[in-house]
Amino acid sequence: LAMEDGYSHSCVRRRGGPSDKLTIVQPNGGEKWRVGKKATIEWVPTLGTAGMVKIELYRNGTRARVINKETKNDGEYTWKVKDTIDPGNGYSVRITEADGNQASDESDNSFRIKPKKSRRNENWTIR
Repeated sequence: LAMEDGYSHSCVRRRGGPSDKLTIVQPNGGEKWRVGKKATIEWVPTLGTAGMVKIELYRNGTRARVINKETKNDGEYTWKVKDTIDPGNGYSVRITEADGNQASDESDNSFRIKPKKSRRNENWTIR
């Protein structure tokens, strides 16, 4: 930016700072979540909004479940991937302002949910 003092200044928006548009940071494509483990959903909240958002999980364009119907629009939510989720590809997250403003964003590309990690065969010696 050119300022009156004759110097050039740069302006950088911090990741996670409010924006005029709700924007998903993660998952935004290529991530791998695992059934039974916690996953972090991050977004840039909208300016002037102290309200709530709805977070939904989609698979191949069809809503698979509502992750949270109303949570703070603070830019982060941690969700334990439920055992009822079918592992596979084609998942995305959609976040929508819950106040009727209808600002929303969806993951740019899909991500994968992997099956629950099973215990590997352990060698036990019984005496």
